[in-house]
Amino acid sequence: MDATYRGELRELNEVNYARFEATLDRRITALGSELRQEIAELRVGMASLEGGLLARMGMAEGRLARLTLLRSLAEASESFASLVAVVLTHGPTSSGGVRHYRTIPTRSAQLWCTRNVGLGKFTLGINA
Repeated sequence: MDATYRGELRELNEVNYARFEATLDRRITALGSELRQEIAELRVGMASLEGGLLARMGMAEGRLARLTLLRSLAEASESFASLVAVVLTHGPTSSGGVRHYRTIPTRSAQLWCTRNVGLGKFTLGINA
């Protein structure tokens, strides 16, 4: 190989490398802009999904609040029904609770009173 041929080959390699480098820079720039565009589209899609998710979470919170309210109302009505049943069964008392003594004498108490006291009817400890 002579020196002129080597010089021409070197120049040709430098020109080809410069063209390769320019092409590579253009492709990298194009790829970067495509990536930026894709990222922007993904951000828009994610914002839309976030909005939908927040809306669904809001609906779930509202539904949970309604169910909690309904449960509280059911428990309150059950407590009220129990109170009414106690009052209807035992009658109202001054202490607000259940009476600790019988208001109606048992049949055995009536029989005992008839046998021992001679009363035909036993009424709350009062001789009638």
